[in-house]
Amino acid sequence: MSNAGADSRKRRAARACLACRKRKIRCDVARSGMPCTNCRLDSVECVVTKSRRGGYVARTKVHIMSRSPF
Repeated sequence: MSNAGADSRKRRAARACLACRKRKIRCDVARSGMPCTNCRLDSVECVVTKSRRGGYVARTKVHIMSRSPF
């Protein structure tokens, strides 16, 4: 497989603004900056929120880790 074929495939966007996420369309805010192309063309506010991934710890795990072994 050549590198040219791998580079030509569409990749998932790292981030998307709220307007693009709502419309379920590709957002280029990570590549081109604020505002993304779609928001600029549609004259809407381009808002990017912080990711909520990785911040949740299950209650049972926290409870188990906080108990002393003795």
